[in-house]
Amino acid sequence: IVEGINSYFEEQMLKGIIDFSLCALPVFSSEIDYEIITEERILIVVPRGHPLLEGMDVSKNSLRNLLYIEPRKLNGQRFISLAPGQGLYRTTQQLFERHGIKPESIMEITNSDTAFRLSAAGVGITVTPECSAIYPSSPVQPVYCSVDNPPFTRKLVAAYKKEGCLSLPARKFIDMAKEIVTTCPDLQIPRDMH
Repeated sequence: IVEGINSYFEEQMLKGIIDFSLCALPVFSSEIDYEIITEERILIVVPRGHPLLEGMDVSKNSLRNLLYIEPRKLNGQRFISLAPGQGLYRTTQQLFERHGIKPESIMEITNSDTAFRLSAAGVGITVTPECSAIYPSSPVQPVYCSVDNPPFTRKLVAAYKKEGCLSLPARKFIDMAKEIVTTCPDLQIPRDMH
């Protein structure tokens, strides 16, 4: 098992060095095929006490009860983002483009859990997958938000080279991952905001 950025894994698959990668869409090479494993919600994480939240009731905020924020209110804000080449960077850019969000500044880092903790600590706003918020190791809980209802999601996939043949262990791993995410209630994404 190797961790890294999506662009690196695409390159390694095309060279035949690795069999497959678990990553988020999109994949960029037409020589790579994929199978969808699951979807995950994308959250906007805002530090408690942030001026953006002034006048909003956040008392019932949770992962099951996201706060809706008008996209224009995110213009001119400081963001923490993953670096280019990573799947969440691509997702964040899609979200910004879709809603015309123009941050004041963007601090780029390499780990979504770190981005979550920095945001919770008040450094800035971040866009993160829900999995980074499920078991936070931050003493301060941020406010979980969305600019979409239902919230924006991204697809997580098992990607592999089209021309290659997946080994039996790789095939079994992908099938097992698909089965686990469809049968485990904790891995199911809520379909609405309250």
